[in-house]
Amino acid sequence: MQSSGTRNWIHWAAPLLVLLLAGLIAYLMVVTSPKAERKAKPRVARLVQVESLKSADHSVIIKAWGEVIPAKTVLIKPLVSGEIISVNPGLRPGNVIQEGEVIAEIDPIDYHLQVKQQQSQVAQIKSEIEIELGQRSIAQSEYALLNKRLEKNDERLILRKPQLESLQAKLEASQALLNQAERELARTRIVAPFTGQIVQNGLEKGMTVSQATEALTLVGTDNYWVEVSVPVAALKWVDYNNRSQLTQVKLFNAAAWGEEYSMSGEVIELLSGLEPDGRLAKLLVNVSDPLGLSKDGERDTALNSPLLLGSFVSVQLQGKVIRDVFKLDRKLLRDDDRVWVMSSQKTLDIRSVRVAYRGQDYVLVDKGLNNGELIITSNFATAVPGMALRLVEQRVQDQ
Repeated sequence: MQSSGTRNWIHWAAPLLVLLLAGLIAYLMVVTSPKAERKAKPRVARLVQVESLKSADHSVIIKAWGEVIPAKTVLIKPLVSGEIISVNPGLRPGNVIQEGEVIAEIDPIDYHLQVKQQQSQVAQIKSEIEIELGQRSIAQSEYALLNKRLEKNDERLILRKPQLESLQAKLEASQALLNQAERELARTRIVAPFTGQIVQNGLEKGMTVSQATEALTLVGTDNYWVEVSVPVAALKWVDYNNRSQLTQVKLFNAAAWGEEYSMSGEVIELLSGLEPDGRLAKLLVNVSDPLGLSKDGERDTALNSPLLLGSFVSVQLQGKVIRDVFKLDRKLLRDDDRVWVMSSQKTLDIRSVRVAYRGQDYVLVDKGLNNGELIITSNFATAVPGMALRLVEQRVQDQ
């Protein structure tokens, strides 16, 4: 029989042996089990869109706004007084009247009488001169019969030269009065000094007018002007001194003309001074035939609405040409005048460039880029030089 001590030892050691055996088995399983190899995470290339660069010559396009103003305005006043006996039936605001067309007529009766009176006066003096010439001829014959030399003064008196000179002076004065009367008679017909549009009419049949009467306000229709405000920095791209090569301009008014229609003009002057508010320079643009009128006065059917005075229009000035530059959408220019270029190794190259001109929608770059390079048009949050890239598609940059 086992003693009680031996039984106690076995009771105590058996669980310990089981634990040791289990630990050994677990260790052997860990040591002898297959191990997974750690692999490097594959590098994923960024998917981008690109444009192929190609340099070309580009005109600087300056976008601005302008206000339409009249190039020629006149306030017509009668040059003589009297009653209006007839008025042109087309004499209403907005209507176009042709150069030389009669606007209104003042009663000419009194002016006809003045002409007749002066004509009579001239005829009478001419008759007196003829009589005096006859008497002078007689005096010359008598003087010749005397066969005697007289003092020069006496000779003038005998030959009646003072009387003839006096009549000649009267004739000149009377002729001048006749010319004045004929001019006043002609002025009873008020005519348009140029082809223009009526802005305001102050004439009615039966009214009495004088030289102080504001009869008609007329605006020339041959051309209008547009005052265009541009930044001072844009002036270097505009030609306004070279009359043979003025900067060409296109005017747009989508609300009135639609998206497709435009008018043409040219810069003719740089106005003195800057705008007090925006400190912008002001260019004067000339627009020919702003109402779309043909020679017979009919409107251009393609023009829904004429160029209206006082209206604001969108303006594009075609400035000077910059040679051999890259035209880029302005959104492709990143911070600090940098662009993203795909290198030949298909990695990201963050490139600094020089901008020759900055437009509202585009820029012209003259240094920092080369023909055939691929500029990245995609946007992504983190751009790291050297990062791998792959193409979505490739298209050639518009020239």
